[in-house]
Amino acid sequence: MSLPHPTTFSVNDFLDKMEAINDDLDPVNVTILRLIGKLGPRNLLDVARESRLPPSTVYNRVNILESRHSPLSYANPAVSRLGLCRIVLFPQSKAGMESIASQALMIPNYWRTVANAEGAFTHYSVQAVPYLHVPKFRKYLSRLVKEGILTRYWAFQTADVSQNFPDFDYFNPKARFWTFNWKQWARKVERTTAKTPIEEPKGYAVQADKTDLIIVRELELDGRKKFARIAKVVGVTLQAIKFRYDRRIIPRGLVRDHGYNFLTFPREVSDIREVKVDFRSSSAMNNFAAAMKGLPFVYSIAKILRQNSLILRTYLPNSEFANMFSFFSALATEGLISDYSSVRLHFQGLRGQTISPELFTNETGWQYDLEGHVKQLRRLLTASTRAIAR
Repeated sequence: MSLPHPTTFSVNDFLDKMEAINDDLDPVNVTILRLIGKLGPRNLLDVARESRLPPSTVYNRVNILESRHSPLSYANPAVSRLGLCRIVLFPQSKAGMESIASQALMIPNYWRTVANAEGAFTHYSVQAVPYLHVPKFRKYLSRLVKEGILTRYWAFQTADVSQNFPDFDYFNPKARFWTFNWKQWARKVERTTAKTPIEEPKGYAVQADKTDLIIVRELELDGRKKFARIAKVVGVTLQAIKFRYDRRIIPRGLVRDHGYNFLTFPREVSDIREVKVDFRSSSAMNNFAAAMKGLPFVYSIAKILRQNSLILRTYLPNSEFANMFSFFSALATEGLISDYSSVRLHFQGLRGQTISPELFTNETGWQYDLEGHVKQLRRLLTASTRAIAR
């Protein structure tokens, strides 16, 4: 029987972490973070100019934030432009197979997120699977059911995910508190008209070579990583990296936007939930998505392909979740949404990884070894059976 070792909870540590968040979100840092969200994480001189802060202050403040939240930012690739199809999974593992299920979801090595979940499913996972090999991946999922690891799963193909930078207008940096005005936000949904619809990928042609993929991976690891360091990883000159970034990666939209790792609320009293929201029409869905921009509880948004449905990642203090569900209920009553459901993700065990350039060659594209994955799965099951027998 595998159970965790005894754990402890320190009130002093908890209070120290609360104080650290207060330090992170002081008035000067909020000014800097606002402009980083607007101008991008690599443009600190522009941040200094627009904020009228000395460049040394901006760089020092960002360095301190990065020492606490390394990395401070990360690139969010448009995986469809890399030939990858984004698939969101809600799997239900067989009782006693939870750990095996997590490991099995990682075997193909196209996973982006794997987490334990509470609700209708035991797990949550995001996979970025080569478009040409999606049928093989579905066969692999069926194998997990056949082997008794999963009892069922829901799988949704989605458009590229959009990160949602929080609007600090809802934050008072002097008093250090957020305002959750759910009634105002409901009115915002009712009154917002989207200027542009959410686009689904027009195709999955690979618009990158292996070198581009390695650069994107390094920017996923750290959105502010110096090009000189990336050049050493890739094995080319600094000028070659700059050329590819300016002439290929950015113009081709290989990086969609950036995510940020600073915490708006203390992790110890907050939760992550994935919320699926359904709509009666595409216009209602687009208007809702536009209204969510900047709201501090929405972390990211992705559209489910060929459906009027969105998947939102939300992050909130526990005390606000009842209000969030009342918010969705009120929107349903008004006909602004047709349905919603959610699962809670566990911080502990929440894992993520970058794209995997090692699975790509310029000659043959993305590889998918279904037979090899099944062999790894069998070895995993054999090792698990032996461990239980001991």
